[in-house]
Amino acid sequence: MATHRLPLPVPVEDLAPITHAELLRRLRNHAAASRTQYPQVRADGVRDPRHITTGQEKRLISYLSRAMAAAGVPLDSTTCVRVLVPDLAGLATTRAIHTDAPGAVAKALEITFGYKATRRAQLPGGTGERLLPVRFRPLLSFVEPADSFASQAANLLTSVARAAHAAGASDAPAYMPTALDMTRAVSELRGLGATRLTRALSAYRALRARAVAADPSAPFAPLPDGRVERDVGRGLLWVLAKRARNGHERASEYLELVAVGDQRCALRAVLPSLADDLDTYLAAPRGERKELHSGRHLSRTQADVVDGVCNCAAAILDLGLDSGNEHAVDLEWLWTATHVTTAAAVASNSKMRRRAAARSAISGHEGVVAVPVSRLVADHMTALSHVLSGNPDSIGYPQTVKHDMWAAWAVTHAVYHDSLYESEPTLWMAIFSAWETLRRLFKKRRAAVPVSRQKKKKRGLLAFPAPYLFAFGLPLLAEEARRALRRAKRFVARSEKLNPDVPWQQDHDANQAMETFAHAALSYLVTALSFWDSLRLANYVHARYGQHVRDVVLPDGTRAIHTSWTDDPEDPARTKQGKIREWILPTGAIDLEVWDAYLQYVRTPRLLRRGVSVADATAANGRFALFVTDAATDTPAAECSETQISRVWFGGGLLWIARHAFGIDELPEHIDDLDRVHWRGVFSLHFVRDVVATYLGTILGEWAAAEERTLDEQHTLRETYAQSLYAASFKAAGWNLPALEQWARRAFLGSERRALDAFADHTLRDHLPAGAAATLARWRREDAEERHAARNTVGGVSGGRTRRRRPGQRPPISASR
Repeated sequence: MATHRLPLPVPVEDLAPITHAELLRRLRNHAAASRTQYPQVRADGVRDPRHITTGQEKRLISYLSRAMAAAGVPLDSTTCVRVLVPDLAGLATTRAIHTDAPGAVAKALEITFGYKATRRAQLPGGTGERLLPVRFRPLLSFVEPADSFASQAANLLTSVARAAHAAGASDAPAYMPTALDMTRAVSELRGLGATRLTRALSAYRALRARAVAADPSAPFAPLPDGRVERDVGRGLLWVLAKRARNGHERASEYLELVAVGDQRCALRAVLPSLADDLDTYLAAPRGERKELHSGRHLSRTQADVVDGVCNCAAAILDLGLDSGNEHAVDLEWLWTATHVTTAAAVASNSKMRRRAAARSAISGHEGVVAVPVSRLVADHMTALSHVLSGNPDSIGYPQTVKHDMWAAWAVTHAVYHDSLYESEPTLWMAIFSAWETLRRLFKKRRAAVPVSRQKKKKRGLLAFPAPYLFAFGLPLLAEEARRALRRAKRFVARSEKLNPDVPWQQDHDANQAMETFAHAALSYLVTALSFWDSLRLANYVHARYGQHVRDVVLPDGTRAIHTSWTDDPEDPARTKQGKIREWILPTGAIDLEVWDAYLQYVRTPRLLRRGVSVADATAANGRFALFVTDAATDTPAAECSETQISRVWFGGGLLWIARHAFGIDELPEHIDDLDRVHWRGVFSLHFVRDVVATYLGTILGEWAAAEERTLDEQHTLRETYAQSLYAASFKAAGWNLPALEQWARRAFLGSERRALDAFADHTLRDHLPAGAAATLARWRREDAEERHAARNTVGGVSGGRTRRRRPGQRPPISASR
């Protein structure tokens, strides 16, 4: 057999121009060559580090694309990127490549860049200590195992050092610029976001406090907050700085709290009862909080909850509602207290404000109303948010305000519910009613989403019309997976024939072919199951084989896929409260050949490698995930992450359909290269609900079927998912939806739904998209070439030649090279 060789390393002094796209092509070729030459698992059962898996290749491409973008090198640039290597080495994204790189990925960097990449530094305090400036390193000795940032301390301190240097502090940490200056510097510094900087500054403050407590002369300067000089801002510390600037009697105390920069410490000083509620909530470990108080709003991070409660406290202080009753202000007070204010102050729009002013002029005195404090707090945070966003005239509640109030409600429910529900049910109902009233107001008055952040739903729906997607797109994707399966089986059969004493898993060609099938099978199964079942991302991430999804035998002897979803709060794949569905997908909806092969060749081996017994790995016992990851994970069910399910498998499957079934050639070949601004929200799993609601509800008028399929109410589908697109809109885009309506009604409606083979109906084949026709023609050519090559193959190895036997002779014995 021919020997496969990896590309030769590029010399460091080679400065020949190379484009960004060429660099990515070299990396892909190198990764493919590594999979060809080296098996994923050696004969001794140990993973070969020289083998670059498809997942590692995708991560590497993603990291390098981000690094190139951070260096200002677009995809179509002709800039010599190799001369930018010293600059790239100083970028956070490139450092992420280094610290996350296994041996094979590091070798790929050496091949393409021409220099040796740094391996992961397994040191206390995180993986980035080698990159941390020397003057910051003593802080790592104060990291405690219980710290939420313990494993990331070195990386976070490195972010602080970079931001401080960018803000002009060359002698940091002996001198530190203000947090405001560092935030502004980060906005111009590529590779480091404001969110990560906020977390990094919190870690620096905590470690510095411990260092100064141990040694008052420690050379670590405090981190000035910068809020005192800021005229417009938000948050508890900014409100305290504003009060100090306005000459409050506790100005010096407020300035000290601002200098320390600890929100919880400041909350304890100004509103101790409210701080006590927050401390009570945070006293229990996060895992216990999730178990005791299950709910989506409680799955937020601890920092999100602290920020939300402190932002509510800031609004209370800014409105002056704490005057004289600081110790009485807690979350019970937030939801039950009222405040008398003018009618104009709480008017919902300019018309109502003019109306209130006119009535005051007629009556001679200004009208007053009693308003819940929770409403005043939400309105105040909304007005401030609009000012900070540069749109002071905007109306509606933005998402940030909803999150802050939801965090306050989460703490309230966790702290007060159990006791008040039993001892004072009337008080608890008052608190709950106040929250429900505010929540309905949030839904009714939503702030407009900026155009740059709006999902491109109509663009996606016109590109992926539902009947074409179900009738042609998904079957073609299934055939792509079947072709990968047949190829993998040929390699397995060849391996078993040539080396009967060696498991085929140790044959690198068979292993590579099976990995290709795994990628194709997961792309198809995730995409097809999501479209036909039409629920949410969390359902398929946490779906268990045997409990939520399994194959069943129907009375007529055929097999189909059965899905079962409940609202059990203990079930991570639960649906909304009161929404339960157990049904069988249309016959033929899921290709069972791909399904069976995935269970046998992909899911079972992955579970076996995790130490699961053969009986448990193959049984539909509901213990393990349907879609099992091959990456390291601590979850007992070995489930894929949301990114893997939504972006890699679903997004990759839909991208394949777009290019090879619908002929959208302007889309990239790889999902990592997708323009996610132009196609925002389309290549993610939640787009399924837009497709189903628009077609079944808006176009066919079958809202009951849309409700059953999505487990949502009609008003929610109309408001959130269904778009105002009709057959004429699709006709203008080149699609003939009425021609496929009869097929779609048989597949979607009625008790005996059947996804018939659209390719077998010549009347439907007339509407086959041009991209699908080209793909079918390409497959026919490839099959003809394989048949031709098979005639010159001996023992399963291409290139062999069999001599034609003479009359009367026995056939020659097959020989392999």
